[in-house]
Amino acid sequence: PGGIEAMMKYLSKNLIYPKEQYNTIRRQDMLKFYVDVDGSLHDIVILKDPVGGGTADEAIRLVKSMPNWIPGKQNNKPVKVYYTLYVAFNLNK
Repeated sequence: PGGIEAMMKYLSKNLIYPKEQYNTIRRQDMLKFYVDVDGSLHDIVILKDPVGGGTADEAIRLVKSMPNWIPGKQNNKPVKVYYTLYVAFNLNK
């Protein structure tokens, strides 16, 4: 609910930067999951974790904590939809 803008606000407000990565300025983890017909998120998998150090665990925690989404529709019926999401970790020094 609220679209991409609401999702970005949620991610930036709830992201906890892992202590192991305090000296890394920028990085992105890529996740894949599906939105079920009831809007719940399932099968959250890391596809790209370039440096490690706890950011993958934090990205999964963050996505699991998101409120339910509005499910996709096909022929006016709710359907499962796969989604790929980059979670950016930026530290301004």
